[in-house]
Amino acid sequence: MKAKGSYTVEATFIMCIIISCLFLLFTLGIFLYNSCILKQHAYIAALRGSLLLVENEFVMSDTKEVAKGLLEENLIGINQSEIEVTVSFHEVTVEINTQMKNVISKLWQELFPNSLKQVNAVGKANRIRQKLFIRTIRKLEAVVEEQLDKEEEIQNKESKESKESKESKESKERGKYGNWI
Repeated sequence: MKAKGSYTVEATFIMCIIISCLFLLFTLGIFLYNSCILKQHAYIAALRGSLLLVENEFVMSDTKEVAKGLLEENLIGINQSEIEVTVSFHEVTVEINTQMKNVISKLWQELFPNSLKQVNAVGKANRIRQKLFIRTIRKLEAVVEEQLDKEEEIQNKESKESKESKESKESKERGKYGNWI
């Protein structure tokens, strides 16, 4: 004979498991969201820094300010963030290290002490010499225009040849059948 409260006990265990799984998925979602946003912000800050054509120290300070401004919005549950900017002759690198707030339960922290706590992102962008870049783009445009002109000439020749071949076919058929066509 079954006890009358057995369904309630089983439902309690199942609901505890379901709620903890939902909490874990929610936390993982926040972690992935922050990770994606940080990578995007690191790249945007590096890209903005790479467009500056001034001394490296000014690029570093300006890029840090841009990164700080970007980090103020769109992040969920971030305690601290460290921003490191490296500027070389050809590249700007922005590294952002953050720590998420303790949104995970104490038991989870004891089982997996370093998981889902650190969020790191690195963004790299090549420095562009604007004059050289514009000259290169103009050269590419000239090459593309030449190529398009050649393709247009080829198409015109093909269309003329196809018209001539049609006319020659029609004249042969007229000669064969007379003026019936």
